[in-house]
Amino acid sequence: MRRVLVSMLAVALAACQVQPEKEPSDGQKPQATKSSSQKNSRDLNAKDKVAAAPTSKPKKLGPKATADSYELSDACKIVSGSVLRIMHFASVKGELKAEKPPKAIRFTLEGVLHEGFYPKAKLAIYDPAAKSWQTLDTLTVKGTVEKKYPLSNIPAGTVAFLVRYDDVEPTGGQVRPGLFVKSVELEF
Repeated sequence: MRRVLVSMLAVALAACQVQPEKEPSDGQKPQATKSSSQKNSRDLNAKDKVAAAPTSKPKKLGPKATADSYELSDACKIVSGSVLRIMHFASVKGELKAEKPPKAIRFTLEGVLHEGFYPKAKLAIYDPAAKSWQTLDTLTVKGTVEKKYPLSNIPAGTVAFLVRYDDVEPTGGQVRPGLFVKSVELEF
């Protein structure tokens, strides 16, 4: 019994030994190969780095728009504080936090005159009861405009809004005047 165990152990050890590579007969050196243990340790290190990397910080949402309130695209950027500039036709979604059901939402927008054209914006809010976007208004933004819209059936929690810039006034212009979202605020 003991001899069988010793011989099995010897066979197992012989099978586990790594045999050195032979150099090719044509004089070329073999390419370096990575062993599976090196590859596994590298994969583990990469996983450790990902785990050690700080997770994205939570958004700071409030009843008034902050820089974190907006989902930015390549056509939009925050220019100062929480003022968002929409540089050409784009839709901007945002979120506000409501501790209790809001009674109204107020948008403050600014449109810049460019070669005789002003931006035209569509304002909407997401209605969770209807599970769809409800258009509040479509307006030409000439200078600074403040609009307040009453809300009903919007529960407490996260309130989603949309500012869509996809036209100019008068229509048909090939220019893209700037549209600024200066603030969006909930009223209770």
